[in-house]
Amino acid sequence: MRKWLALIWLLTGVGILSYHYNQGQVQVQRVKAWELLKEIEAMELAEDRNIDDILLRYDDGEPNSVPMDLVDALPEDEDPQIFYQIRLRQAKLRLDALDIATAMDDLYELLTEVSNAYGDDALITRAVRESLGKSHYMAAWVLQGVGTPEKEWRPYAERARQIFRYLAEHKDPAAYKDYEARVKASVQGLANKKGDK
Repeated sequence: MRKWLALIWLLTGVGILSYHYNQGQVQVQRVKAWELLKEIEAMELAEDRNIDDILLRYDDGEPNSVPMDLVDALPEDEDPQIFYQIRLRQAKLRLDALDIATAMDDLYELLTEVSNAYGDDALITRAVRESLGKSHYMAAWVLQGVGTPEKEWRPYAERARQIFRYLAEHKDPAAYKDYEARVKASVQGLANKKGDK
């Protein structure tokens, strides 16, 4: 009986050390990342916030940077959806700063990636699509506000309307492909009618 108790006692130490040097380190990284996220959120709420600094704190594009950004703070094997959410947050900040062209490009790229990874009706995909609709609306609003001719801002307004209509009407993953095909056919039909005149 003593041998079994001694063996269990020794194996308990091995188990604790194993956890500490494997999952324990991952948990420590997650706690540090959570603390950094709280710092970044406080920076976002500040009255004199600097969006460029906040974007760099989310991800500056360089590994092991100083000060550490959120992407570097997270474990490498973290759920990819977390990294997509960080990129979505960066695009939303760019929209807040009226860097609409960069945000729109980022959102299109992100939409392709998340729809391939999670499908067209996943929550993250819908969130990206909603921000994309907002970016098109803002582009139309800015272009109209500076006196751009209607033929230049109208396509952005129309695309925003289409995206928001899709989000309001569809929750079926296959519906998006059908909807996009109808929109493309409709636009092609309009182009053909204008070409005939």
